Amino acid sequence: MKNPSSFTRCTTCRVRVTAGAEHCPPPAAAERAALKRCGAASDVRLACQLRPTGNVDVQPLLAVEKAWWQDAPAPPPTQDRSIAVLFVDLRPADLAATAHDTVYALEHFHALVDAAVADHGGVVVRHGGERWMAAFGALASAIPGSADSAAGSALRQPARDALAAALRIAEQGGALIGRLERELHWRADFSTGVAVGHAVVGQIGAGPAARLTVVGEALRGAERLQVAAAREGWPFVTSVAAGSAAGLDTTRLVEADASAADGAGRVLTGPLSRWQALLRAA
Repeated sequence: MKNPSSFTRCTTCRVRVTAGAEHCPPPAAAERAALKRCGAASDVRLACQLRPTGNVDVQPLLAVEKAWWQDAPAPPPTQDRSIAVLFVDLRPADLAATAHDTVYALEHFHALVDAAVADHGGVVVRHGGERWMAAFGALASAIPGSADSAAGSALRQPARDALAAALRIAEQGGALIGRLERELHWRADFSTGVAVGHAVVGQIGAGPAARLTVVGEALRGAERLQVAAAREGWPFVTSVAAGSAAGLDTTRLVEADASAADGAGRVLTGPLSRWQALLRAA
């Protein structure tokens, strides 16, 4: 049966009563009309309407495909974790004048972001237009901690994975924009970076539509970094906490204060080559 109800409309719950007919009250008007509409025999009833007064044997008449939820695993529990969040912010110069080229560029950016995130163990948790957010450490075993201990050793691997993915996106994204400018005269700026912090990780949706969602300070920190990067023109930026959590020698990077405008706090910037060298050395 599929979703039996009192409406007697679908009639997919038809059954033949093979024993105990004496325990079956006569069908009410709605059931009689539905059975007549589908040409049912006198021993056929709608299981959603039948209310036997004793034991009966019935034979289902329609084979209904098993619903997805019958074999679906239970959703993972919602958990508090300390995670790293990567952001990517692509800013085309003129969306209206180059709409088709922008769609072409977004398709290629989407592919490189997805590949870099997946290859480093992350998952994209938000994508809208020209912006992406990805979480690292959200799929691993629960990491105890809070915003106060987000730069601790438990975050070392998620922070390193997020930085490695972000550096790959920055390098490949820069090469892609350069090629598009040469071939299509399509221009854009973009920024990427990493924040760390506390978050609540859970699943929303069901069946094929189920997806991971992240709520909390880690995501808000990445959003603030994204705004600061666009305002200041930083192509690559992280929070100081993210650099420390990854075990980098942050004294070799440029530290700036983005607190006044958007609350991003102390951030780290510098050339991509320096970031890559520091990550290899850490």
